[in-house]
Amino acid sequence: MFVHLFGKPTEDKLALVCTPKDRDPAMLDVIVSRLQNVPFFQDFPRSILEQVAANLEYEVVACGKCFALGEEHPHNFYVLLNGRISVRRKFGDFASSVTTHHLDVGVPFGCTGHMVSSSSKLLADESSEIGILWPDSYDATIRAYCTDQNNQIFQFLQQLKAFRHFSTSELGHIIGISERKRFRKGELVLDQNESPQYLGILRKGTCLMYQDFTMPPLRGEAEARRNRQRNEDSNDQRVLPFHRLLARPDWPLGFHVDNRHRKKRKQGRGRRNALMEHHMTKHQTADMMLLAARASSTASLTALAAEERPITPHALSGPALITTLCPGAIFGEATFHDQQNSRSKCSIVADSVVEVLLFDHLRLQDMELSPDVIKEILQYAPEYMEEDQVLKHRAEEETWNEYKNLRMLEVSKTRWPESKKHLRVLSNGCSIMLNATQ
Repeated sequence: MFVHLFGKPTEDKLALVCTPKDRDPAMLDVIVSRLQNVPFFQDFPRSILEQVAANLEYEVVACGKCFALGEEHPHNFYVLLNGRISVRRKFGDFASSVTTHHLDVGVPFGCTGHMVSSSSKLLADESSEIGILWPDSYDATIRAYCTDQNNQIFQFLQQLKAFRHFSTSELGHIIGISERKRFRKGELVLDQNESPQYLGILRKGTCLMYQDFTMPPLRGEAEARRNRQRNEDSNDQRVLPFHRLLARPDWPLGFHVDNRHRKKRKQGRGRRNALMEHHMTKHQTADMMLLAARASSTASLTALAAEERPITPHALSGPALITTLCPGAIFGEATFHDQQNSRSKCSIVADSVVEVLLFDHLRLQDMELSPDVIKEILQYAPEYMEEDQVLKHRAEEETWNEYKNLRMLEVSKTRWPESKKHLRVLSNGCSIMLNATQ
């Protein structure tokens, strides 16, 4: 009946169920292979993993049950091999229990990783497998390696400008409450409109930062900005021309023209035209000037049409890539602004295998950080962009890519005129060679 209900036990489970003194070398190899798939043990050398396999104890917590051993002995080393555990804490005068966060597969807790406080309870969301090392076994196996890792994290945090106001003892305490978590490429580290429970610091790898202006909280800000702009336009008492084409600045009808913008446009256009008109004949130059005049008239009409209709959030379809985060980047700082109603304004996606240091905001709140420290952390958080800035940046990038591709094609034809006579540029930025048939 046991096999019918729970399935046939695997070799690694049979090896873990055995007591440490009864395990043979074959069982130890199976346990080492299982530990190598756990994110926490992926960097450990095999010699240390063999010692862990010889001393690791094993316990299964049924779904909905409390892990009483972790509450009674918080100084042991625990690692979640399979399943999921909720961390529930008591708040307020009535001691109401609230789930603060969850422990996923590979997360260590106890003396290393997440510290189990006296006011916390560990509740299994599903059938969970937990590996246990008692204090003497922990000292004999992985304590030295974990201490070396903590020293590296300490040196890493000391180099960050956002943590320069922390004392040595405060940095040591922060490392004690930190959690190291790994994400594979494409996994979501932080979702937009999510209430950040952790302050995250990217330690290894790179992440991509996206902003979706069709989702809250950015959608409300965009609507408020458009309403303000609409009110400003309604309060404008200037007399508009009777036709939109008469508002063109090159028409000599005496309308007001901002010379500063015209000067900037001339400078930008003149520099590129100077580069494009190099090594051109008179007929080619005249053709280019005619094309530029047509393009400028089309661009002016397009700009006027864009001014007539305001930019809507649907102009950006889907999330927009803002920047690439490198090691040392800070995210999840929105909770410092508002503890109750904070929402993340961006989504963070792993661009490679990344390692992130996570600091529980509740634990940071217990530390009573000074306003200078919080201000320093917020200063080095990622810079968010508005919808208008993203649209402008995209337009400039498309214009520059088009100019760059044409310039590269021109340089290639100039350097090798015979072999590049039939070179053609494609819309995606690549170029192809058309063989001439004789």
